[in-house]
Amino acid sequence: MKTLDAWSLADEAELAPSALTKRPRLQGPIDDAFMSRFLVVAPTGKSKNPAFQAWCEAELRHFQGRWRALMRGELPLVSDNEVDPAVLPLGNVILWGDADSNSVIRHWREHLPVKLETQSWRLGDKRFDGNRYVPVCVYPLVQAGRETSYIVLNSGLTFREGHDRTNSLQNPKLPDWAIIDITQQPDAFSPGRIHDAGFFDE
Repeated sequence: MKTLDAWSLADEAELAPSALTKRPRLQGPIDDAFMSRFLVVAPTGKSKNPAFQAWCEAELRHFQGRWRALMRGELPLVSDNEVDPAVLPLGNVILWGDADSNSVIRHWREHLPVKLETQSWRLGDKRFDGNRYVPVCVYPLVQAGRETSYIVLNSGLTFREGHDRTNSLQNPKLPDWAIIDITQQPDAFSPGRIHDAGFFDE
């Protein structure tokens, strides 16, 4: 913890359960959310950005196939209309879509670092065309009566087929957040061109 100009080690018990601070099992990057129980929530609506909508549908199908092939199991997947957005199930929640297409994202949008404004995304003080760029991120989910867990937005595993020739390459390829330029087609190494990426601070 930082107090004035000095750093000291903090006991995890000192951190309030709702504190948005990195700690063991809540430190990112995106792939960390798939190391414990999670639920994928797919949108039933449509985005106002058709290129984003097409990318989202294709990448969610890719994640399903990837999980089946690599992890030898079925992806735990439900539709947004099967979930009470106010009472999310325990574990990490993987949300696909945007506030127009996914009712769970719409419910939690004020708690997410990425904001959908008209047909553009805002992350911090930067704005991105919603029909060209896709935000992906992992962020703490704080809900009364539950352990703090993750919300992931628009991402599955970040290592792809091109990294499968050795398991030493099957490690996180993106940090806490990234902006994907979808004018470059997804391939065996990335979901598009990585326009920008970084880590959230405390």
